[in-house]
Amino acid sequence: MMGRAAPLPRAWRIYAVSNFISQIGTWMQSTAQAWLVLELTGSSELLGLLVAIQYFPAVLLAIPAGKWRISGADETSC
Repeated sequence: MMGRAAPLPRAWRIYAVSNFISQIGTWMQSTAQAWLVLELTGSSELLGLLVAIQYFPAVLLAIPAGKWRISGADETSC
């Protein structure tokens, strides 16, 4: 028998909504920066460079983080 789901704690709801609003702000900033570079320079190459620079830290850290996670999983597997 299926009952009602337990309500989420108030603090978690506030956190989730705040995180969603913050993410929208991040998307707006990224779009505005790209638009500004394109308007000021008219160069698609510089726009591509801007996007590459924005994602470079995540790409740079993804490989070591993945290797660290995989090596940790091997040690804790049963």
